[in-house]
Amino acid sequence: MRALKRIKTYSEAFLRYFERKNFRDRVREEKTKKYLVSTARPKSVTIFDSCGRGGKFRFASTIYAKIREESDAIRAVSASIAAVLVLLSGYLIFGSTYFRISPSKVIVERLDSGSDVNIAYKSIEEFYGAPIFSVESRAVASAVIAMQKNIREARVSKLYPNGLKIVLSSWPPEFVTYFPSLERYYGVTGNGILVYARSRNPELAEISIIDPDLAEAGFLDYREGIAEESMKRMLSLRDAMKEALPGIVISKYAYFRLEQEVHVSLDSGARLIFSLDGTDRRQLSTLVFWNSQEGGILAKWGMAYVDLRVPARVFVCREEAVCKKNLARIYGEYYGK
Repeated sequence: MRALKRIKTYSEAFLRYFERKNFRDRVREEKTKKYLVSTARPKSVTIFDSCGRGGKFRFASTIYAKIREESDAIRAVSASIAAVLVLLSGYLIFGSTYFRISPSKVIVERLDSGSDVNIAYKSIEEFYGAPIFSVESRAVASAVIAMQKNIREARVSKLYPNGLKIVLSSWPPEFVTYFPSLERYYGVTGNGILVYARSRNPELAEISIIDPDLAEAGFLDYREGIAEESMKRMLSLRDAMKEALPGIVISKYAYFRLEQEVHVSLDSGARLIFSLDGTDRRQLSTLVFWNSQEGGILAKWGMAYVDLRVPARVFVCREEAVCKKNLARIYGEYYGK
């Protein structure tokens, strides 16, 4: 307050100085008219001249001295203004609703049909009303993927002041499976997640999932049908078989979760039994070598199954009745029906 009063005092002094100067000029003009003295105006007097000799330097020194005298007061005023600005900024960011996530300002887009937009909106309800500056994009993406595990990527960007944009891309389905107890088809994505399908996709190979836990579950949407690592090995094996054995036709797959095996049914009626223990490529190499030695026997009829689970060994069962009984004894109902 003292600084403001001093500034006011200096301002009034400057105004009085200019008022007196204007008055003197008017008086000089009147005298000139009355007494016919010289009309030449004297050298104008500047505000610096009022400070005496060395006017400009003296004026600057005077102003500097006054500022130094009031430096404490100026710092106090500046600090008060800064504090008020900080408080206002904090209120706008964390206290007001202007920068809080609004449900109506959240946009969810998908690049394919594998995800559900409504579930995505529901999965981020915990972030509604939160300050946009405190919301982490990674946390939003994790919340979306947690409820739809078939989502491969959720790209989150902030729409200031109070919105979000989420773009979803999903793992594509690699197989289709059917659960008789539910009378529903499901696509099996590249990371092993079950996604409801209204009908069977004829472009996808069929796979049966033998898992006691899934058999007892009543709701399978977005659940893990095949362990992700096992799914990677199955896809690698499938692609390698197509390249190494182009003459055979695969009709169906069966995945046994407890045994960690995949059984590949051929159009010829034979079944190939692979272990998903990480040696599947060696097993396939053994199969390819054996098939070439036997003159392409896989494309012919007359075998029930070929067991490749033991590395570098091939076990062949040819008698249908005996082989089916063996499979039913080991794998249960799937081969006993």
